[in-house]
Parts: sequence; structure tokens; C-alpha cells
Amino acid sequence: MNKSFVALAFVGALPSMTALAQTGGDSTSATDMAELETLSLADLLSVRVETSSRSEESLNEAPNTMYVITHDQITRRGYRTLREVLRTIPGFGVFHKDIQYVGQVRGIAPNDNEKIALLVNGHDISNASEPDFLNGPIDVSIADRIEVIIGPGSVLYGTDALLAIINIITKAPQENSVATTFGNYVRDATGVFGSKRGDAYLRATATAMSQKGWDAWDSINHDGAVLAGRTVTGQLDPSYFLTINGGVGEWSIQGLSLNETFPDLKHAVSTPSGMDGKRYERVDGIEMRNDHHWTSALSSLVLLSYDNKRIVRMFTQGDPTEQGESTYDLSVQSYKAEASLRHQTSRNYFQAGVQFRGDQNRNNYMFVWDPTDPSRGCYTDASGNRQCPGDNFNHIQQMIRNRDTYRIGVYASDSLRLAHGLKVVAALRVDKNTELDFGATYLSPRVAIVYQPYANWTTKLNYNTATRTPVAVESPLNQVWGIGNPAAPSWAAHNPLVSRPEVLTAVEWQNIVVLGKTQLALTLYYQHLKDFISWGGPYANVGNFDGEGAELSVTSSPRRYLGLWANMSYAHTHFTETDTGTSFGNVPVASNGQMAAVPAITANAGADLDLLRHLDISAAIRYFTLQPTYECNVQDGCATGGWGSSNNRIYADLTLRYRGLILSGLDLSAQAYNLFDNTSTVAAQYFQGKYSEQGIGVAAQLRYRF
Repeated sequence: MNKSFVALAFVGALPSMTALAQTGGDSTSATDMAELETLSLADLLSVRVETSSRSEESLNEAPNTMYVITHDQITRRGYRTLREVLRTIPGFGVFHKDIQYVGQVRGIAPNDNEKIALLVNGHDISNASEPDFLNGPIDVSIADRIEVIIGPGSVLYGTDALLAIINIITKAPQENSVATTFGNYVRDATGVFGSKRGDAYLRATATAMSQKGWDAWDSINHDGAVLAGRTVTGQLDPSYFLTINGGVGEWSIQGLSLNETFPDLKHAVSTPSGMDGKRYERVDGIEMRNDHHWTSALSSLVLLSYDNKRIVRMFTQGDPTEQGESTYDLSVQSYKAEASLRHQTSRNYFQAGVQFRGDQNRNNYMFVWDPTDPSRGCYTDASGNRQCPGDNFNHIQQMIRNRDTYRIGVYASDSLRLAHGLKVVAALRVDKNTELDFGATYLSPRVAIVYQPYANWTTKLNYNTATRTPVAVESPLNQVWGIGNPAAPSWAAHNPLVSRPEVLTAVEWQNIVVLGKTQLALTLYYQHLKDFISWGGPYANVGNFDGEGAELSVTSSPRRYLGLWANMSYAHTHFTETDTGTSFGNVPVASNGQMAAVPAITANAGADLDLLRHLDISAAIRYFTLQPTYECNVQDGCATGGWGSSNNRIYADLTLRYRGLILSGLDLSAQAYNLFDNTSTVAAQYFQGKYSEQGIGVAAQLRYRF
């Protein structure tokens, strides 16, 4: 198959899809997807979102490129995790760095997920370092909708929103359900509960989830050894996600708890058998909010929050009393406060505020115990006798100085309607922090021009900049790793630690057109990322990135029983390295400057069909091609190799749902993923290697709505 055949065929099918969508159809249906067909032109152009401007507005007028996934789409298509949602969003990709999933956005493929902000009802729950939420126990069926911003978003949200923002907005208080899923790879149970009385409400969600892994690394790993039988890639041990929020009048409060457990790379993949490793990620947070209206136009917002974040990595070889163990512990307590004023009229929306964040960086250490070293603990000598000379604390290294750090950001934003159909948005953020140099000032501006020349056409030009400040473990506060730290092991002393924030600037031109019952959106963009921060020596500013591309999405409901969707993205990128030493001893950038694992072309298409009164079917095809992949020479232990390409990878998913089984609120779903059982190797993200994709997966789900 020609490497571009499928992509060209996909593009060629779009005009016919659009023509099909305009043939008309009936105007009644019981499902959300079919109900979209009955909406007026004005309704199609005014789907409401709140993430971009932190205020409700039309999706098409938001000063970012945004996509919305509704609850009906989530349950109808069988989505459970964030990775399943995001890999269908144009501009997004999800691949493995090692045994964890990592997101990439518009050709920027980092080694971890810190550059993506994860919000739940607007509250950031990203972890302190190396978060793995794409495979975590966040069952996306708890969401009323998921709003996704592609590109910079820090002007209102702070320095964690560099590449993208994902905002999970939970279900309404009175929409209750329980669900359980069993499959060959996944088991989970989720409950959504709530109640509302007048202006008071309470809602809660709870999820328990585990997932089996698979043998993805049977040909190569970080150490260049040939492995087989390591069924840990993508594995999620029993993990939990809880939310509770409520409010009365202008006051509201939200509590969150994310607890994840999964194998860790070091002893799960890249070392000889007989070793074990676990990673534990914990985020517990609480936020209090007061939204007060002083007049019909003037209001204020006060936010106070506390988050306790911790990552523990534990490695053990055999019996720890005989063979040793090591532990890596990061712990951060974050205190945040925000106060803002907002003034809104029919033509103008102005907001300005100040955000403060204080982090307590306490008890962050590396603990290495080698019992065979007489200075470090008990061991067995050459004669077989047990010796315990006593513990020696020289092997405990304080990773981060016990020092509090502070960030302060001030922002102002104005959205002004100059004339009928014309809106201009201008915003500026100013940041200071003590992780680097509090004397330095960092600016993040935003400008957008939104114009609707006709009722069915909206065009907007966006300019956005985001500045990401390094977390404590990446900064000079780390007293173990980086050049100049005498305690640093060889693999952690390639480069100096981060000295500058990374800054992403993007220019986007988006056109949204409604034709009959079809909506099309085409986005052209250019972006530049300066001083990319990476695990490279380990944490360092390692280079600059340039990229341009296009994203096309189409949604349609040509019949009351049929919904169609498709999207496609193209990315042309170039990464210029300034520091090439990495902790893995290789360079995750192909000879043409393109980052590893980033496809040049990605396409998705699907259909949602109401077959009978109670039965609906959802089918989807995912495709990508021209993905830079490092081809390792296994014969010499991966000492040599070269860059190749993974081309024409196709995956098919299918979900059947029967609604009203026995009881009116009881639904039964059957799901199959990767129906073609495509286990061909693909590129690993941010290192020279490849892995085999997970084979066909099946699952059955019972959901009761009450």
C-alpha cells in the first residue's frame, strides 16, 4: 500500500460526506447525536464552552482552537480513559515513552505530560513531576463534556498550560449512574451521584480501575537488551479517582483525589528478570470558590486551594535484605489563591486578576540501599555469614532543598465587540517565580480577531503565548542531578539544570463553516517553542522547536438516526537541539529534525448509528503515517541502528449499546478495540526505540442510570 493512499482516500471522501449531510432527514430522535440534526443554524454556531476565557461563550468565538467531547459521545463510543478521547482529537497524539502513555501536540513530543494542563471543573490536578493521567483511573464517563484547547493557554491559567488544556466538566447533580466494565485488558467500576435543592447542590463521583499490560518491548528497550514476556506496558494496578463538589448560592467547594499505581520502567522493562518496580502517584486537592455579583455587570471571583502531590518510585531486586532496593520520593504541597474582577456588558467583557502559588518542597529524597556494601546495611559475606554493620545515612540524598518556592501572576483580558459580527480579544499575563530568578519577568500575551461575515461562516485569527516555569525537581533547587552537583551519577550529569522557562508561541487561522447539517472547521497554524525543557541529563533546556500544519474536522447528522464525524491533521516540524546529552544516551530526534513518534499525517473517521429503537452502534477508524521510528540492530545489542518510518498504521474500534435492557435506565454495551489486531511496531516517544501496539481488546459494560 502506498504510504499516502489511505490519507488521500480519506480526504477524497470528505466532499461526498458533506454532500450526503445536506440531503435532509427527519427531525426527531431520542439521542443527543441525532438531536443535533434538529438544531437551527444559530444553534450550530453557538455551542457553549467556558475553558478558553473562563466564562461561558460560543465555541466558535473562543480565542483558541478548541474541541468538545460530549457525555453522549463518550458513552456511545465506549471511551473510558483520556488517551482514548485525545487520540481522536486533531493535533493530538498518544504513544508510549516506555511503559506509560505520553501525549504529543502538533508535533511536539515531550518525554512526559507536564506540558499539558489537566483540569477538573477548572481545578488543575497535574502532578509534581512525570504525571501519567492518560492511562489513569479517570473514567471520562463522569464528564458532562470534555473541553480541549490545542495550543498555548497559560494567559489565564498559569505556567502549567503550555501545549494544551484538558478540562473535564462533571455531570449535573441530578444525573446519577453506576457502571461496571469487564474485559480482557480492563476492569473498572464508576458511580456518579448528586442532588439539588433550590440553589444548593452536591455531586460526587468514584472510580476504581485496573488494566492488564502486554508484551510491547520484546525486541528493544532502553538498555539495548533483547526481552520477552514483559507484560507490563500500559498496566494499571488497582487505582482510584474521587471527586466531590457542592455549593450554595455564590459559594462552592470541590475535593479531588487521584491515586494511581503501576509498574515502573527501571525494573519492569529494562533490567534482567527477578527485579520489580512500582510507581505511586497521589494528588489530593480541595478548592473553595466565591463568585459574587456586585451589580448586574460587575462581579468578583475569589479562589483558594490546597493540593498535596506525591510521587514514589520503589525498585527492588529479589529479597531487599539480600539484594538491595532504592526509592525515589517527591512531595510537594501547593497553596493557591486568586482574586479577580470582571465587568461584562453586551459588547464588552473585561477581567483582571492576580494569582499566587506557594509550594512547600519538603522530604524529597533518593534512598539507595545496597546490602553488599558493608557501609550501607546488612549483607552476606563470602563465607555465607550474615553481617549487619549498621545503617549509614550517606546513601540518603536530599533531592530538592527544603525551600519554599513562590509564583505570582497578574493578568488582564478584554473582549470587545467592535461591530456586528466582529470581536477582538486582547490579554496579557505577567509572571515571576523563585524556582529560577524572581527578578526576571515573563510575559504571555494573547490577541484574537473573530469575524462572522455570514451567518454560517466564522473566521478567527489567534495569537497565543504560554510560558512554562520548571517545577522544583527540574530547577537549580535540585541538589543531586545536573552538572555541578558532586553527588550526581554519570547518567544525571550530562547538562546543567533548567535555567530558563520554555515559551510557546502560536499563530492560528481557523475557519468554521456550516453547510446544511454539516459543520467543517479548518485550522492553519505556525508555532515556535523556545528553550524546550526535557529529561535530558536529566532536566535541561535542550533546544528550540518550529512547526506548521493544518487540522480539518467535519461533523454531520444527515439522518435522524446517523451521525458522522471525521478529522485529519498534517504537521511539518523541526527540532533544533542545543544540548544533546540525555539520560538514555541517545537523541530522540530524527536526521531531518522531526521528533521521534510524531506522524506527519493523522486521520480519524467514525459513524454513530441508531439501528433500532434501543440499539445504537458506533464505529471508528484511526490512521497515521510517516512516523519517524528508530530501527535498532538487535544483532549487535542495539549498538547501531538508523532512522526509518512507521507507515500506514490503521486501527478500528466498534461499540454496540442496547439502551433500556429490562429496566428503562439499564444499558448494556459491548466494545471491541483494534479489531484488525494490528500489533505492528510503532515509534516510542522521546527515545530511540519502538514497541508493539496492544492487540485486540474486548469489554462488556453495564450502566444503570437513575
